[in-house]
Amino acid sequence: MLTPSRVQSPAFGALWQSPVLDAHEGLPPRLFASPLYVGRVRIAADGVPRREYSVVYAAATTGYVYAVNARATASLAAGALLWRQRLTAAPCSRGAYGILGTPVIDARRARLYVSVCDQSQGWAIHALDLRSGDVVVGEGIPCDRSAAADDRRCHQRAGQYYRSHH
Repeated sequence: MLTPSRVQSPAFGALWQSPVLDAHEGLPPRLFASPLYVGRVRIAADGVPRREYSVVYAAATTGYVYAVNARATASLAAGALLWRQRLTAAPCSRGAYGILGTPVIDARRARLYVSVCDQSQGWAIHALDLRSGDVVVGEGIPCDRSAAADDRRCHQRAGQYYRSHH
């Protein structure tokens, strides 16, 4: 529990700094979506030692999703990227609205559902593998056209999709 005495302790402070996130055509990434945390994820991404990690998942307006090591290990510093996935090369509004809503995690199925806006295709839900960041083919869906007519109703679709399908 966060208390005044713990905050004033010398042990309280930043554990790591965020890695540099990807810009889109000079527009810096912003994190409107809340970061999500999952402990004990067996990462299976290229270039990363295969073991369990404590992971923070972050989604940026530029259309990227990141898995960040939340706790230092003997082989990898806290804050290191475990994987990143680009879900659109053309995020809406030139990178200002690629991902706005907080993704949804299904830990049992090792899935991360993300609502993404693509300039030419509109809003869609993508399913990612929590361990590798790979897109899970066959689990994503476009937002229905009636909802896409009012973009504000598509921003948070990942949660609605998950609720209605699981």
